[in-house]
Amino acid sequence: MTIKVSKPSINLREKLSELDFDKVPFQKMPAGSVLQVKEFGWDSALAVSIGSTSTSVNSTLAGGAILITASFTVQEGSKVVALFGSGQTNASGSSTNPYVGMYVGDTPFHKGSSTHSGTHHWFYNADSRAVITMQAMTTALAAGTHTFKIVGGSYNGITTFNYQAMQQGTLILMEVTQ
Repeated sequence: MTIKVSKPSINLREKLSELDFDKVPFQKMPAGSVLQVKEFGWDSALAVSIGSTSTSVNSTLAGGAILITASFTVQEGSKVVALFGSGQTNASGSSTNPYVGMYVGDTPFHKGSSTHSGTHHWFYNADSRAVITMQAMTTALAAGTHTFKIVGGSYNGITTFNYQAMQQGTLILMEVTQ
């Protein structure tokens, strides 16, 4: 018995033009590829005063004020690179010490575990101004939406973050493949 099979004809050129060559699947991205970038910020000034010299930005979120909170959704196993700029800060006294820490949820991911880890600055004159910057990268994260927090604190005086609200404080988050 003879079986005859017929196939519909296809236009190969047409099929190739339907392929999307502008996007590489997540699984095929080389390690270190940036998958997404988002910017978060705040416009108003925030004065922070913590009276104790033993306050640690690592020990508790209560050791400072939350400057920026951002929700960020990532793929399984991705890391997040965070870049922070405080905007202009102002100190009330000559021995004021502002500091900043980065958190995923309530867990710090800035380097160091000593008191005031993260950034730690010293103002030498009353009414001093500076921009505080910080960079850090998380460990690999579970897939889903994570809450990122920038916490600012100060001891021996008051620090106003985003002073005069003219230079917006900014947090940039970048999801990176591993």
